[in-house]
Amino acid sequence: MGLSIEPKAPEELAEATIAEVLKRLNTQGAHLLKLQLDLCNQAARGGGNDPAFWYDLDEAAGRMGFKRIASRRGYDHKTRRELHARLLTLSHLNVTIGRVGEGKRARHLVAPLWIIELRDIRESDIPLEADGSTPDPATLPHLPTPRAVMVRPGGWWGAMNTAQFLDIPAEVLKLPIDGKGNEVNRMAVQAAAILAVWERAGARKGAKPKTLGAILEAARITTLEDLKVNKHADRLRDNFLQALDVVRQKGGFDLEYIDDAEVSGRGWHSRFWAARVQITPRRIEGLNASRSEALEG
Repeated sequence: MGLSIEPKAPEELAEATIAEVLKRLNTQGAHLLKLQLDLCNQAARGGGNDPAFWYDLDEAAGRMGFKRIASRRGYDHKTRRELHARLLTLSHLNVTIGRVGEGKRARHLVAPLWIIELRDIRESDIPLEADGSTPDPATLPHLPTPRAVMVRPGGWWGAMNTAQFLDIPAEVLKLPIDGKGNEVNRMAVQAAAILAVWERAGARKGAKPKTLGAILEAARITTLEDLKVNKHADRLRDNFLQALDVVRQKGGFDLEYIDDAEVSGRGWHSRFWAARVQITPRRIEGLNASRSEALEG
């Protein structure tokens, strides 16, 4: 069936996928965002508009900075189980990729973020029957946690035509984000996700300055209204500026302040919010020629 689809622009679609995950920050935390970003990196390295790839949970834990068990040189079952649970959450999230038709006959095309096609389950992880035999895991009420899954992105990936590839550097994904002492790192991960979208858009259409407020709001860190009534607004301001430094140092993002961001005094909130930063697109290494042309064209 031929459909005349009115698709979203690649950068709009890329930002929509990130926004869908950011909505879950209060309940799922920044670890869910890290997983989404790592999956995007792996899918891009797989190549093509519909890549299916094996996603090893232990390898993913290493890329995202989880601590290994020294005695086993691996990761505990809890870490693997949490990653799998987050992957299941992502597989149940959806994004609208386009619109078909007009008026009351219009339809919206919705795609899941990720599709899990296969699970690799070790026999040693399957609970034994009373007689000591190993059951078929598919017949169990709850599947054992797999060691790896074959996964592919939903239709949003092909709709972006891979021109909006988000490259999140390894050092950003490894940042520790748990606990009260890692507010700066959590902000850095959230900001990096949005900056990666915008720098790719800049590579395609020409880089334009963004305000700090636009980054803060898109990354769901705060709004201007909330900042103005926040009793610790000055600390949030300082933490965010440190987070952008982390993004530059760890992620290699090329950010240059156009306006003074280290503001204070009466009414500083609005001046800080309006301060502009120039995002110069990085050159992404390790892509084939056709993908590089798509990114830079």
